[in-house]
Amino acid sequence: MDIKKVLIITPFPPNKITAGQSITNTVIDDLSKKHYIVDVIAFTYPGHSVDRPERCRNIRLIENNRLIKYFYAAVFIPLFPFYTIRFSSRVCGYLISKQSQYDVIYLDYSQMFIYSLFICNKRKLFIMCHDLILQRFSRATEGQWYKRYVQAYIFYSEKFFFKRSGNIFFPSHKDKCIAKKIYGVNGVAIIPKSRFNSVRDYDGRRDLKLFAFLGSWNRQENIQGLLWFIENVHPLLGEDVEFIIIGGNMSAETQNALPASFKYLGFVDDFAPYLQCASALISPLFLGAGIKFKVLDALSNGCRVIGTPISFEGITVCSHNAMLFANVPNEFVTQINHCIRNSFDKKEIQNAFNSFLNSFTDVAELI
Repeated sequence: MDIKKVLIITPFPPNKITAGQSITNTVIDDLSKKHYIVDVIAFTYPGHSVDRPERCRNIRLIENNRLIKYFYAAVFIPLFPFYTIRFSSRVCGYLISKQSQYDVIYLDYSQMFIYSLFICNKRKLFIMCHDLILQRFSRATEGQWYKRYVQAYIFYSEKFFFKRSGNIFFPSHKDKCIAKKIYGVNGVAIIPKSRFNSVRDYDGRRDLKLFAFLGSWNRQENIQGLLWFIENVHPLLGEDVEFIIIGGNMSAETQNALPASFKYLGFVDDFAPYLQCASALISPLFLGAGIKFKVLDALSNGCRVIGTPISFEGITVCSHNAMLFANVPNEFVTQINHCIRNSFDKKEIQNAFNSFLNSFTDVAELI
C-alpha cells in the first residue's frame, strides 16, 4: 500500500488555543486517522506548543525574530510585508531538497504563501486562505490617506500568490466568490467537518441572563470589540445580566479592569458546556475578514449569536433564532433583552447549522 505523505507549513504551532490553530489541528487529526504520514513545519510563538506531537512523523519549529522580518521585507520588497514576515531560509532549503518526497504540500494561512515560490510541482501544492488579506487591511486602514496605496500593494501580492496554485481552499463561500470576482481564481469552499461533528450535547440548564464571549484575546479585533462593548453597551444593561469570557491570552491589566459582572475563564479544553448554557454568544467585531469560527462553534452547539455584519460574514444559517444582528450600542441592548425574554430550541439551531455545514467540502477528504 502506497502511504501518502503530507507536509503542512503553518505560522503557529497546531493546538486548540485559537480558532485558526484549531482548524490546522483538526486537519492533522483527520489526515492521521486516514493513516497518512504527516510532517509539520511551524513557527514558534510564546506560550504555545504543538498539541499531541505523536500524531506527526516529524515536527520542525522555526524561530523568527523582528530583525529577520525586516530583512526579508527588504529582500522581497515587491511583495506586501505581511507575506514575508514568516519567511525562513531553513524552510526554503528544506523545501528545495525534500519536496519530491511529499504527495501534498499544504501552505496554511496567507503568511505561508511565499513558500509557493520554491515548489516546482504546482499540482501537489494546496494553499489555505483563511481570509482575504485585501479585505482585512482595507478595513484596518479605513479613513487613512494611504488606504488606496496599501490596497494596490496587497492586490498585486495576493493575486500573484493565488496564481501559484490550482488548489486553493477558502473556509467561506463568500471569500471564494470574492476571489473569483477580483482575482479570477477558482477555489473550493472547505471546512474541517469533524470539528463540528464531534459536538456533544450537555444537559446543563440554560441561563437566559448569562452571555458568553469567545476568542483569543491578544487579537486586536477581539479585544477591541470586547472593550467597546464594556464601555458602550454594558452601562445600558440591567445589573443582573452576567457575562463569561472564554479564551486565552488576555493581559493581566485587562483582566483586572473587567467589571464585576464579567467573569474571565481563560482557555478551556471544552467550551461546549459554556456555550450550551448561555443565552447567546456576543460577537462585537468591527475589524477582520473571513468566516468567524467562534460563531460557527456557537451555532454548532445550538447557541444564539448576537453580532455585527462582520461577525456573520459568509454564514447563512436558516434559523430566525440563530443570528441576531447588532451594530450600535442600542441594537446590542435590544437583542440582549430579546434573548433574556425569549427561550429557543437548541436543536433547531443545530439542525440549521448542519444544513449549512453540508454545503462545504471536507478538507481532509479533498486532500
